[in-house]
Amino acid sequence: MIKTPRDLFTEAFRSEQNQDFDHAMSLYDQILAMDPRISDATINSYAWTNKGNILNKRGDYPGALRCYMRALELPNPEPELILNNKGLAELASGDHHSALSSFRMAVQRNPKYGWGWLGLIEALIAARRGEEARQECGKFMLACTAEDKELYFKAKRLVDQFLATGSTSF
Repeated sequence: MIKTPRDLFTEAFRSEQNQDFDHAMSLYDQILAMDPRISDATINSYAWTNKGNILNKRGDYPGALRCYMRALELPNPEPELILNNKGLAELASGDHHSALSSFRMAVQRNPKYGWGWLGLIEALIAARRGEEARQECGKFMLACTAEDKELYFKAKRLVDQFLATGSTSF
């Protein structure tokens, strides 16, 4: 039986969830190698994003960033998710400026996206910009949904800890 891109994606996602990253990468690569006329652009975008996530976990930040950029070129119902993941890779690589830009774009696209706000605040703290982090935390408080209250309180604790101690450990 020939597997569709969606079948391959489902299998890849399960493999990723089971920590079988090599198998997941192989399946994502199969999806991305398919003729674009038979492969769904949204599935491709998610395949690029998830491939980037695996590379990010492995510490291959340049590879992860290339994947996220490819994902952003395709139709995707959640560009803020890709921008957030891109920001996380940039932050992990020490590129605070690019991380701030990615997180800002994520919250501009979706002001209620709690993970984007948390990433933005973490990047500001990593860049040692505590007062700006406090201001953004206030904006997060106003924008956050009931589901994101826990993320907001985490962000607030990080800001308060940084302002009190200067510690940037998360």
